[in-house]
Amino acid sequence: MTTSGASPGDDARAASEPARVAPAEWDSADRVAAAARAVPGVHDLHAGMFGEAATYLPGRRVTGVAVGENRVAVHIVADLDRSEGNDLTALAEAVRRAVVPLADGAAVDVIIEDLHQSARRDAYRGA
Repeated sequence: MTTSGASPGDDARAASEPARVAPAEWDSADRVAAAARAVPGVHDLHAGMFGEAATYLPGRRVTGVAVGENRVAVHIVADLDRSEGNDLTALAEAVRRAVVPLADGAAVDVIIEDLHQSARRDAYRGA
């Protein structure tokens, strides 16, 4: 929404800027990251294609978790060696269930950015 006196391009700029996180919420990004990493089948969190998946805090950032006003986005790398039957939909839902209690009513999006499978990679190397 554009407030009076703002130019039409202000909405686009505001949507592309990182969300401002209140001091009381600084630990929520860390808690979301820990909860997502604890789900079996999650290899790690991912920064996004251009490093945009992060929550910016004073002096640091939490990569892989973007906390906004009404939405939390969790970007993961799926570990195919540890996920049950390699069901990525079930993995995303498990991450969502782990994060929802920490999201304070915000919608939770889980984005699978990449896949990790160490056993097959080693097999291709002849290990």
